[in-house]
Amino acid sequence: MRIVEESFERSGPKATVVVEADNLEQVKGLEARNLALDFARKNGLSVPGFTGGSWTEWVDENGKSLLGEDFKNASTRLVRAHYPVQEAVI
Repeated sequence: MRIVEESFERSGPKATVVVEADNLEQVKGLEARNLALDFARKNGLSVPGFTGGSWTEWVDENGKSLLGEDFKNASTRLVRAHYPVQEAVI
């Protein structure tokens, strides 16, 4: 499991952190969510929290989305969860 650093997007107090792993259980699990929050902290959000549900996509080893026949024929399938985070207001 890893953070896809090149996919990190931040706009003011909001950001999207992408976690990649071999299966859905990993990217939706507690470890993945903690990894996303830790990465957001390291990148300038001092008190990050989730602002909604994550969404997932299947990709190949190069990060290209896998849909339809591409998914069926892919030799490598990885899943990415995109987590929306935001700086908490205290």
